[in-house]
Amino acid sequence: MPEVVLDTTEFAKALRGAPELLRSVARGDIEITLAVANLFVTAMKESIRAPKSGRVYTHEFRMLWVGGAGRSGAKRMVAVPIKPRPPHQASAPGEPPASDKGILINAIGVEPTRVTEEASTAGVGIDGTAPYWKLLEDGTRYMEPRPFVLPAYQAGKDEALSEMIKRYRAKTRARLRRKRGTRIGR
Repeated sequence: MPEVVLDTTEFAKALRGAPELLRSVARGDIEITLAVANLFVTAMKESIRAPKSGRVYTHEFRMLWVGGAGRSGAKRMVAVPIKPRPPHQASAPGEPPASDKGILINAIGVEPTRVTEEASTAGVGIDGTAPYWKLLEDGTRYMEPRPFVLPAYQAGKDEALSEMIKRYRAKTRARLRRKRGTRIGR
């Protein structure tokens, strides 16, 4: 499942010179890693739920092969409307994909992939129920890309780092308070 991996190994390396109490907070803290990974999941899901500006569909379509007779005998595929449906606004090229039945949104998730004494890793990814996500992200020769994974990562990495630092500070203060029985900073 994991496609984007959040690894706290580098963060743990940066803390090597820090006091033991701070290092013990950062070691293998999967709770903080998962909380930060969920920021990316939320960003991806919100980008898919956002209003779109593409074509509006009012019918379900089925692709059918037609032709085969005549001079050329060539068949071609056409989209044939089969039944009315509630209107669905698709995404325009370059926008994140539009959600129709919620399959892609429900497939996005977080999974802890490694927890050691030094660091923890969580994978943010899309499970096998939406294998078409890569086609949406990169596009095909027939469809322009509808990126949502990379933009969510790029937009959220600074927020994720500040959230991770904020959570580590809070956890360190809580440990210091328990250890000393005093109030530390704000």
